[in-house]
Amino acid sequence: IATDDDNTALLNYVLNKGAPIGNDMPTSDIRLNPGFDPKSHYSPQRKIICLNKEESYTIEDFNASEYIPFEKLSALFDLYSGLTGETDKELQVEFEKFRPLTAWNTLSESAKLDFYDKFMCNEVNYFIYKRDRQFFENTVKPVLTNKLRKEFMDLFLLDSSELARYSDPYLFSTLNTFEQILFASQSKDKDGIVKATIRSIEESAALIPRNPRYDDRIFAAGKYRNRVDLVACDAPAPAPEPAADGDAGAPEQK
Repeated sequence: IATDDDNTALLNYVLNKGAPIGNDMPTSDIRLNPGFDPKSHYSPQRKIICLNKEESYTIEDFNASEYIPFEKLSALFDLYSGLTGETDKELQVEFEKFRPLTAWNTLSESAKLDFYDKFMCNEVNYFIYKRDRQFFENTVKPVLTNKLRKEFMDLFLLDSSELARYSDPYLFSTLNTFEQILFASQSKDKDGIVKATIRSIEESAALIPRNPRYDDRIFAAGKYRNRVDLVACDAPAPAPEPAADGDAGAPEQK
């Protein structure tokens, strides 16, 4: 059905090239059978679950649940780009400049060098360190090694012995949350700095007030992003445009 302010158009489409009508028509039971226990209380629940490569999660009642998987970096990038664009278009423009990272493994060497020359920063350095160790060793590491004033992230990526100075409580307090996690991850004091860091982050996160409206935005954007992704995957590839007269068979020049 397609409608506008003045018209309504209706098209009937028969599935399976005309299924039999009557007792022989295939049906599906869509009743809630068995129903919920009337003596119990129920409410919808929403969860965000992060799984590592080898981890799994079991949905107990699959028929009464809806899940939205984000299996690609590009899907998460689209989600946060859309959320950013709802409140700050200029920030979204800056955010979109980092989209090449979502397809980093498909970029040519020259494209990688051009991107790194324009957007070199701690976050990009860490991303390359985790995703493209060869490019890191050949390009990023020499840049970090030759820096006169090395920051925490530089020392961490270079696996420098100078990193130990951040065990000092004051210097450790100057690190942001992500840097504290990185420092704790390489520390051998698992019962000291690691447990203290985890406890500090958990307590700080517990003090952040919940914002139901923001949660609604995230889940609504996730559902919309999932639908768009499914449409994009199922959409047929566009047909090539016919060549102009006299140019049939000529390769396109770019």
